Amino acid sequence: MIRKLLPALLLLASYGASIAQTAETPAKTTTAPTAAVGMYSLKRTSKVGDTIKYKLTVKANAGGIDATLTAASEDKVTKVTEAGGYTLDQTWSDSKLDVGGTAQDGPTIQITYTYGPSNELLDLTGKDVEEQAKTSFVSLDTLKSLRLPGKPVKVGDTWTVEIAPTDANAKVGAHLEYKLDGEEKLGTFDTLRIKLTGKLVSGGDATSEMTIWVSKTDFSMVKTEGTASKLPFANVPFPIDAKITIVREGA
Repeated sequence: MIRKLLPALLLLASYGASIAQTAETPAKTTTAPTAAVGMYSLKRTSKVGDTIKYKLTVKANAGGIDATLTAASEDKVTKVTEAGGYTLDQTWSDSKLDVGGTAQDGPTIQITYTYGPSNELLDLTGKDVEEQAKTSFVSLDTLKSLRLPGKPVKVGDTWTVEIAPTDANAKVGAHLEYKLDGEEKLGTFDTLRIKLTGKLVSGGDATSEMTIWVSKTDFSMVKTEGTASKLPFANVPFPIDAKITIVREGA
């Protein structure tokens, strides 16, 4: 069970957007009635060589078994397209997993993500990613990802995103609700705080409640924290409930 939980929890902690092949309706945006203090596209701007380090903690329960994972990650942008897409190499290291009081060191995990200009995940590859885990990743990633509102928003605005189930997204459909909740100083970073409530409408009944903080400078992630429930994962016989915290170095 420990060997099966480790990759599941690492994929839980991996952040990203959504699988590009999913059928996604345009975001429906509600504008707050208060005066705008700033308008934000939330679209990440990247350049080759950008490197960000994070620390993560995942506290999970699977079939009554408690597990805690800690690890460090380094994200490096290796390619940027003219349209605004980018490729990100992500390396997880120093992972430690404790399951029911039994602890072990985890391996170094390397994953390459390719994103489109709307922050959608186009591809996920890596020698450490098992093919059967990719289907599970769609569910995990969808419920903790920032989907763009489609137009600039200000504090108080909300938007929803509907993802239709298709063969390309392993028939995982979802309903995602977002709110630009406020501005906040985290360590050395000026951030925007975004609330996410998500639920699968097909491919399972998993749900999530997340808060995502992004840099006001380039909209890269500074922190993600929240809970996800009833998450499916390949080779793990029980759904996973988890509390996830990912914090950028300096936050």
